[in-house]
Amino acid sequence: MTEIDQFWIYNGSREWSLRQGGEEQKSVPDLSGLTVDDAKEALSLAGLSLGDIYYETSDENGKVISQEPAAGSNLGAGASVNIVIGN
Repeated sequence: MTEIDQFWIYNGSREWSLRQGGEEQKSVPDLSGLTVDDAKEALSLAGLSLGDIYYETSDENGKVISQEPAAGSNLGAGASVNIVIGN
């Protein structure tokens, strides 16, 4: 029997990352319409962390208008999710 102890996984953000075997995968929640604080809390509850925050002109002032990787993507526990906030 052969055991695989590491593999490469595509995380939906145009990047490949090395994952160690047995690492727990977490599903990225939908952060659309949340404030920065609410997005940070939602990510924490999902076992993920908030990455970079970008700002873009939008009618959705102070709310998440996009995220990378997309909702439903699977990431390793503790991985970060970047967000764009409307201003």
